[in-house]
Amino acid sequence: MAWKSLDEVFEMVRGHGMPKDSFVDRGVPAIHYGHIYTSYGVSTAAATAHVADECVSSLTRVFPGDVVMASTSENLEDVGRATVWLGDELAVTGGHTTVLRSENDGRFMSHYFRSVWFGRDKRRAARGTKVIELSGEPLAKIRVPVPPL
Repeated sequence: MAWKSLDEVFEMVRGHGMPKDSFVDRGVPAIHYGHIYTSYGVSTAAATAHVADECVSSLTRVFPGDVVMASTSENLEDVGRATVWLGDELAVTGGHTTVLRSENDGRFMSHYFRSVWFGRDKRRAARGTKVIELSGEPLAKIRVPVPPL
């Protein structure tokens, strides 16, 4: 099995925007960073939150098969937690997330992001004390296994 840095395996897109007051009862599925470690497993086909159609243009798009990672948390356990969007439609995400996009199935990586091996590497790459951040080059350079197709 080959090992590569995350930026060799994925196109990495940083999320932005999406305050909680933009949530509506029905609309475009929205993956909020806090819901990644409180509501979702390694994958999800249904979003916990939604935003109105007019909010979509200011948010980061999530396509079916994309991995959405929480890049901010109050603790090391939750930062770096990820879920794969398996819904049939476009979703969006906001700040404090990183979208990892690849033509490969993201479910393997979403499982790997919950492993002790990734946990070891994210502890080295994470920054902060009260608010833990895992993003940018430190995240991009973490090496991960890439199984053969």
